[in-house]
Amino acid sequence: MKKSMVKILALGLASVSVASMVACGGNGGKGGDAYAEDVIEISYWSSGYGTPYLSKVIKAFEADNPDIKISLSASSAVTTGDIYNREDDNTTDLYISTMEDYLAYTDYLEPLDSVLEMEVDGVKVKDKLDSEYLNAVKASDNKTYTLTWAEGLGGMVYNADVFTAKGYKEPKTTTELTKLALTMNSDKYTPFVHYKEYWNYMCWLWMAQLDGASVYQDYWKGTWTNADGSKEENSIKVFKETETKRAVFNVLYDLLSPKGYTYTGTNTLSHTVAQTYFLNGYGLMMPNGSWVETEMQSAESTVKNIKMMKTPVISALGTKLGISENQLVAAVAYVDGDTLTSAQQSAVNAMSPETIEAVRKARNMVYSEKMGHTFLIPEYASAKEAAKRFIAYYYSDKALAIEETSGMMLPATYSDGAKRKGAYENESTFVKSTIDLGEVCTRIYRCKTGKLLYDGGIKNFWYYDPITSFTFGNGQIAVSDYFKKENSYWDGEWNNILTNADLLG
Repeated sequence: MKKSMVKILALGLASVSVASMVACGGNGGKGGDAYAEDVIEISYWSSGYGTPYLSKVIKAFEADNPDIKISLSASSAVTTGDIYNREDDNTTDLYISTMEDYLAYTDYLEPLDSVLEMEVDGVKVKDKLDSEYLNAVKASDNKTYTLTWAEGLGGMVYNADVFTAKGYKEPKTTTELTKLALTMNSDKYTPFVHYKEYWNYMCWLWMAQLDGASVYQDYWKGTWTNADGSKEENSIKVFKETETKRAVFNVLYDLLSPKGYTYTGTNTLSHTVAQTYFLNGYGLMMPNGSWVETEMQSAESTVKNIKMMKTPVISALGTKLGISENQLVAAVAYVDGDTLTSAQQSAVNAMSPETIEAVRKARNMVYSEKMGHTFLIPEYASAKEAAKRFIAYYYSDKALAIEETSGMMLPATYSDGAKRKGAYENESTFVKSTIDLGEVCTRIYRCKTGKLLYDGGIKNFWYYDPITSFTFGNGQIAVSDYFKKENSYWDGEWNNILTNADLLG
């Protein structure tokens, strides 16, 4: 059970600087009684970024807030069930985890809106966080129950040493990516080794490239946008076969179905095993996140340099815009700032500004796990106010400087608006590539704020596993057969899903 403690009083936290929130060391108005320490018990999901950086943040926090101590419990298995299926001896005050389905359990959570009004380094917390993120993360009751502790960028990571040695270029489009995989296979390399769930980072981003960011984000609310711009709430159309998903899955099929394109048995690998194989040259590319280098820093590796590429633009966007593949490649090269050939320059000159802008938006998107990296305080926690103080401190300039050394993409800006302060030249090849992406790309989130997805039990826009379905080997099926299964599932389960989400009738 939790140790005996005195709760911190909420004395106008909205206007008090967190850095100055230290105990006076006095008697608390009770004669000569000593001031009792508050203890924050933290449960931390440590898989992606490890514990050293967080331990340093905690040490700095305790030094600046001597009235509070922190007890840290780190593991690779911290889930939302730990909150709502709690035993009497669950005494966690703060979860630092990846609990994306938290909105289904807001009755068990403490709102964090007061944290947004706290000041760190003379700046309110809300002004250090992305306003678009803050709008997206609000629950239907307009309260904020979670704040982010890291921004992981997802995309295609590749073996930079082999790319350099063989003269392989980062592909501009998915057609170029498919051609590159063919070339690698011809050169006796295996193009892909993967942890299959990380392909979602590519799929979701390709959907956003085709449909636009706002329409894509509506999908996570269960909202369908018709051709005339009208909206349908809680629509089955979001989850059944669509032209966009068909285009995305055609790309997947082209990449995964040929013999020799994926490492044998890769669909059964855990993320750390798949990453170990990648770092030892078993495949030249793998969908992954900006955390992979930190997560695997203790693993043996024969690959010295890896990078994350800008996600190739789905070639179906060219068809949608009425331009050819060559024209799309030229437009992508143009928005990338490359030196164009005369033919490419002529192609770009012939395109409308609207077409170029559509390509620019698609090219400059990156998938972000910011929504999935969640601070959560249980409603029943004994040290709620102290935990809120720690969250605010986590966004301080001092804490951000510590977090920056962990290789993570920072969850907030410094007080002067800077995204980072560390010396760029001292970073690894991989971290430099993720920093470059973060500088130019718009974030695409997975924010399950619709009741269909957080109350209806829906995990994704598809029920069956497209990666396993399309990968070469036993049981491989065509895209058309895959969608027959998908459509049948949604038709058969839709009323049950609506019932579970309390949306039927």
